[in-house]
Amino acid sequence: MTSLRSSMVEEPERLPFVFRVKPVTDDDIWDIQEKDTTKRNHKRAQAGWEKRVHRYEQQIAEATTASHSNTPTKPVKKPSMLAVIIGSMGGWPVFFATIFLLLQYVYSTFIHLFLPLSTSVHILEPAMMSLVVLQVEKKGDDPSVPFPWAAGIIMILCPFIHTVMDVWAKAIYYHYSTQVRAGLSSLIFDKTMKLSLNDDQDSNRGQLLSLIAADSRNLAELLPDCFHLPLMPIQVIVPLIIVCTIWGASGLMSMAAIVVIIPIQLFLLSLLSRSFRNYYKHNDIRNKTTTETMEGIRTVKCGGMEKSFINKIENIRKQQVNSVFAFTFLTQCSSSLFTTLPLLVRYTTMVVVISTRRISQESFGTDVIPILGYLTQMTEPGDELPILIQNASLLYVGQKRIRDFLLSKELGEHDSDIEMESDTAIKIEKADFAWDQSKSNDDKSTETTKQSSQTTPTLVPTLKNVSLSVKKGSLTMIVGKVGSGKSSLAAAIVGEMTQTQGKCAVSGSVAYCPQAPWIANTTVRENITFGLPFDQTKFDETIRVCSLLRDLKELPAHDLTEIGERGTNLSGGQKARVQLARAVYADRDVYVLDSPLSAMDAKVAKEVMAECICGKLKGKTILLVTNNTFWVSKADQILNVENNEVIDQQLRTASQLDLNQPKIQPAPSPSPQPAPTPTLMNQNQDENNTSFPQNDINETNHLPEFSLQANSDSDDPDVVKAGSKMIVDEEYMTKSVPIRAYFTYFNSLLPLPLLILFIVLVALPIGIDAFATYWLGVIGTKEQIPSMGYPVKLTIYGILSAGLLVVLLLRTVIAAYAAKRSGTRIHNEMLNSVMRTPTSFFDTNPMGRVLNRFTGDLTQIDQLLLFVLINVVGLWLNLIGSIIINSIDYVLFLAIGPPILVIFVILLVLYARASRNLQRLESLSRSSTLSMFGECLSHNGLSTIRLYNQTDEWKERFAKKNDDWTIRFLLYQQGRLWSSLYASIISSLYMCGVVLFGWNFMSPVKLAVAIDSAMGFSHYGQELVRQNVDLDSRMTSFERVMFYSRRLPHETTTVSQTPPPDWPSEGKIEFENVSFRYRMGLPLILKNVSFEISPGESVGVCGRTGAGKTSLVAALFRLVELDPELVPDELDVKTGLPHPRNANERNEGRILIDGVDISKLELARLRQSISLIPQEPTVFTNSIRANIDLEGRHSDEEIWNVLNLVQMDGVVREFENGLDHNLVDGGESLSTGQKQLLCFARALLNNSKILVLDEATANIDDATDRQIQQTIREQFRGKTVIVIAHRLNTIIDLDKILVMNGGQNAEFGSPAELMEDQNSYFNTLLKSMGDEENIVEM
Repeated sequence: MTSLRSSMVEEPERLPFVFRVKPVTDDDIWDIQEKDTTKRNHKRAQAGWEKRVHRYEQQIAEATTASHSNTPTKPVKKPSMLAVIIGSMGGWPVFFATIFLLLQYVYSTFIHLFLPLSTSVHILEPAMMSLVVLQVEKKGDDPSVPFPWAAGIIMILCPFIHTVMDVWAKAIYYHYSTQVRAGLSSLIFDKTMKLSLNDDQDSNRGQLLSLIAADSRNLAELLPDCFHLPLMPIQVIVPLIIVCTIWGASGLMSMAAIVVIIPIQLFLLSLLSRSFRNYYKHNDIRNKTTTETMEGIRTVKCGGMEKSFINKIENIRKQQVNSVFAFTFLTQCSSSLFTTLPLLVRYTTMVVVISTRRISQESFGTDVIPILGYLTQMTEPGDELPILIQNASLLYVGQKRIRDFLLSKELGEHDSDIEMESDTAIKIEKADFAWDQSKSNDDKSTETTKQSSQTTPTLVPTLKNVSLSVKKGSLTMIVGKVGSGKSSLAAAIVGEMTQTQGKCAVSGSVAYCPQAPWIANTTVRENITFGLPFDQTKFDETIRVCSLLRDLKELPAHDLTEIGERGTNLSGGQKARVQLARAVYADRDVYVLDSPLSAMDAKVAKEVMAECICGKLKGKTILLVTNNTFWVSKADQILNVENNEVIDQQLRTASQLDLNQPKIQPAPSPSPQPAPTPTLMNQNQDENNTSFPQNDINETNHLPEFSLQANSDSDDPDVVKAGSKMIVDEEYMTKSVPIRAYFTYFNSLLPLPLLILFIVLVALPIGIDAFATYWLGVIGTKEQIPSMGYPVKLTIYGILSAGLLVVLLLRTVIAAYAAKRSGTRIHNEMLNSVMRTPTSFFDTNPMGRVLNRFTGDLTQIDQLLLFVLINVVGLWLNLIGSIIINSIDYVLFLAIGPPILVIFVILLVLYARASRNLQRLESLSRSSTLSMFGECLSHNGLSTIRLYNQTDEWKERFAKKNDDWTIRFLLYQQGRLWSSLYASIISSLYMCGVVLFGWNFMSPVKLAVAIDSAMGFSHYGQELVRQNVDLDSRMTSFERVMFYSRRLPHETTTVSQTPPPDWPSEGKIEFENVSFRYRMGLPLILKNVSFEISPGESVGVCGRTGAGKTSLVAALFRLVELDPELVPDELDVKTGLPHPRNANERNEGRILIDGVDISKLELARLRQSISLIPQEPTVFTNSIRANIDLEGRHSDEEIWNVLNLVQMDGVVREFENGLDHNLVDGGESLSTGQKQLLCFARALLNNSKILVLDEATANIDDATDRQIQQTIREQFRGKTVIVIAHRLNTIIDLDKILVMNGGQNAEFGSPAELMEDQNSYFNTLLKSMGDEENIVEM
């Protein structure tokens, strides 16, 4: 009783936001009900799906058994997702809601069960209309005839009661549809967590985002309306029975036009379904390509290749908009037929009835017009059928896509049935491991050979016949050349590959650090603790042994600094150490570390090896993948991997492995080299590499005391505030969609002459229809146009019907063209705008948010915006037309019609405020959900989440974000229903005015026309409220797209100087007092940097993490502008809106190449003149040829030549299609080292005068590195080369060394000059190396 009373008290607070003047914010959103939560509906959907999948698997097993015995079997059908949606997710409320809708159209069946008023309201309207008109006719002969109160009141209340029942049913449907969306999207997320995106070519990231952003969303929005489809036959049959009862067999003529149109509609439906399948097919391809382009945006921009990638995506879009043309044309065709249907049915039926029953012109108003109401009801489904057919097609295609994804192959568990000794941690016996048959992965090597031609579903093993045993507490190192299979072995051990035969077992819990670190978009602290409770002591010890203390101290908010998506504001070494710290903090039994040291410089690498791997983790079982053979001296055991096999299938000790490798000797230099350089090399003749500390030379090896528990007093609070939040909030505008947005959309549809014609064709059918309704009154009145006879007037009505169809079909063609043109222009403008944004935009905006504009919002515009816009314009014109019809002959009616219309406008304006805010809140929550989902899909995200047992935690996070999306969607839909209810009250008022006015002033025939028009007013009014909100929703999506198209900050396009065609001809580079910061509020990253690189010089750049090495590259490629006049605006982190940078935080300095200030040049011209090989290689889904020759300007011979130079020609030749071999999902068939070599080949082919290598050899083994360095010296002789490197032998024999420290150039000179100065940073670094260190990775 208490709970009931409590709920009754709380209920008034849950009023809808219909007349809300104050903007609706997140604080106003209610808590979600338990029945609508993701967790509950996931269980319901999962139970229904698993039951059907189990039955499906049984049938497959039976069919397989029968096929072995040659017994004929029927094809096994896939489990029905529709059965899950309707059978498992539906229930009694949905059943009763459907029955309630049914009762609106069926009277006789339920007359004894329910009150007539609540069951036959829709059917009663024409009957009551007939009674009122008859009374008016009698009143003409006898003024004392009383007003028909019962009939009048029933007819007045019909719109309201009809809407109450409809709203009640739809409220249930919307709860149901959101429950379906929540349940299925959770199943999709759950399934995703069981996939390896590396082994399922079909389950690409673009498709997965589309499943959540489009398919599941369509279920929530469109499913409720589809429940009207089964009721449509009843809506036709019941009025038909009544018409036949009144008019006899002549009434059957009303079905003639409907019977003719039905086969046409079924044919259109089949074509419509096909067009939607094609649309989504190209949508997946476009989403995937767009995602890859955005993720590799630095490579694209630094190569000045934006136009090439824009053209590639636009070509895919060009194919997709052909489908937009198709389904718009088909939908508009269907709409045209059904819009014309009421007039055709009326005309054919009237002609037959009047001729067979000999109805006079005088009786037309009482014997014909009231019955036309039933004919209107028969054709009413035609108004909604086109869009319902479109919605049903979308849902059918979408549920099939979801079903097929849920049936896709999951990552299987290893066969671990193997005897293991008590001291054994890992044991593998004669096991094969495979990625997908179409590709391998990461060091996934060259085993992709000829797999594309195979048709068998059997997976081709990448690792073959692996047998090994690893003792507990041992340090085992995995070594081998690039592409040998090292990373595949690591992935196989942790369960990220499919085991095709043999046995594999791991004893204890596992921590995994993949070669490409996965960093979540959260704080550094949360990335390290990763779902575990925060323990300050444990945390401090973890960051100490992972050498993160200094790095965290330099971050603006220390360990509470927000990290951008994919770790964009961390260096490669920092990302590797944060990932390692995550593993250390997890405190696991087995550690599988894939090349974590390759991205670290010498001092840090040595500290991490000593303090972490051989210190903190001592006693743990560790498998360390490394490209640097120096480290193997510390190993207990070594696995030497070659050609995807463990050599000899057994372990070796370090003493058994031949580590002696030839040393790289100084190459002849174009400039004189002083003598000390060879002395250094001779001094270290037994060493493979040379290491030097990254820190200030005067610092000791001891780490400074530093606590992360609180910020120091010396910290600048403004800097801490700026650094603690990196990701900007999504823009949120509470005002109405501005009128200029509508003009912008109109402008995108058609050229002005065609646009004017199109507007005329939108309005003209409404005018024809309104005039046809008015003409009914003329037909029944001899006094009007007496010179025209009764048959002629009927013929004119028929001509109007045919003319309406012709106009609508002409509009259909233009509308389809307009949708195609608009879809092309809107997408291309947004794509070009996003591609012109600075790289900081992608650092501060989650990829899911950006892609949501290209998926969810663009899909809404493609499929619904134009259709809804045409409908809304038509509905407004219909309302106005209804008033005009009644006012032509009775001007006094203007005292009733316009005021009612004004009330309608007030309702729409008031509700539109809340509707817009709710729609935008729903869009923001959807973007947040998609961003989180996209983050999981990013490289190594799924494997990291799984192996740290955080799957349940991320499912909870997804469920929470999904629930936020659900409740906002529900509130938005419920507001629509309440507004429809209020609209029905206004419609009843209008009907009341018509009846009372007609009783006193109108003739029977004019009153019949007026009531018929008022019935249309009720229908149009309620539909207008619904579709006007829909239009506002679609225009909100358009406005969001336009924000990205028109308001994002852009890189400058100003060109004030055009260099000579052969520029740069020398390659001289000058930095003059360069200082800049990446974002407002942050400290300067480079401080007054000045140096000069002579033409043809090779310069090595070194320095500790965060010293500013890579920032030199950002300045050189103008990823950051130095000229204050060219610096683009920034997006405010709180509002997401652009605002200018602070004038007090100016960037300064300039960079000259061959004497030309690069800030004066066109960006593409500058960037195409410099070749960059980045630390993190970027490979796109395309052929090998297209990945090397991005512009398509070189011959195959030239491509093979550069592949030979980087030692990749043998790998490529093993592919069946050679250069035409398609690399999927960012080159997942290649190892990281192989992808890096492709980037080398790309730079060699470009043959620029200036080459920049940004730590480009970190993922390459020593022997390959030496060969690459030799190739660079030979191929770039006489050209300017800048090498940012971790290995000293990479830069020790270069012309000059630039030492960066704290954002400044600490030293710049030749290696000999720096060594001669005993106090130099460089010389002290060399001297600080002990003989035992043997020159490791820097």
